[in-house]
Amino acid sequence: MTFIRGLAAGVLLAGAAVGLASPASADPTAGEYTATIIDPGATQEKGPWRWNLLPCGQDCVHLAAGSGPGWDLHRQGSVWTGTDAANFTVILDNDSLVATMVEPGLPNVVVGLTKNG
Repeated sequence: MTFIRGLAAGVLLAGAAVGLASPASADPTAGEYTATIIDPGATQEKGPWRWNLLPCGQDCVHLAAGSGPGWDLHRQGSVWTGTDAANFTVILDNDSLVATMVEPGLPNVVVGLTKNG
């Protein structure tokens, strides 16, 4: 199943939502996050896992999760979205840090992020 690449390596896009201490309009803080599954969709994964958010330009953050290439997420209002070459989309809510992973034809996986450190 291609829904969550990296399952074989023990990595899943996952999470439980906790907001950042920064203002709601601010970009997510770069750094390491703990991702914990809120709704596993069709997966049986439980997490937690580590994700990294890295700046990649104006209104752009790179989400690195596991050994794959990750996603460049671009701001669209109060959400960050990015789609990879396999049409796997990540939507990250800026205010709640809840991410939704969307792969066509499969139930969404919902995760949240908690900033480490």
